[in-house]
Amino acid sequence: MIYRVWVCLETEYDDIEADSPEEAFLIASEAAMSGGTWQYTAEPVESEETT
Repeated sequence: MIYRVWVCLETEYDDIEADSPEEAFLIASEAAMSGGTWQYTAEPVESEETT
């Protein structure tokens, strides 16, 4: 089965210690991926579409 899926993650961190904005982004991304609150919608699609 093929699904069309929309995924949304919105979170904010105000306590990340890092040496650069890039490092802060990586730390926040890892934290969000391992424990963030995700919202999603999935619907089956009958045929594969290309965009």
